[in-house]
Amino acid sequence: MESTASTHLPLIFARYHERFPEVELSMRMTPTADQIEDIFTYKADGAFVDGPVLHPEIVE
Repeated sequence: MESTASTHLPLIFARYHERFPEVELSMRMTPTADQIEDIFTYKADGAFVDGPVLHPEIVE
């Protein structure tokens, strides 16, 4: 996941920033469980995760 993020996301984020410079983007590399917790506690607006997400409140 880290190699995919470091390879592809900088260009995607740069293009997004060009179109929407007022939006602040940040990225953290954390385990899936932590990312899910951050979503439910409103610490993050989105997450990139690998594999199936097994959580009773998330439907794929």
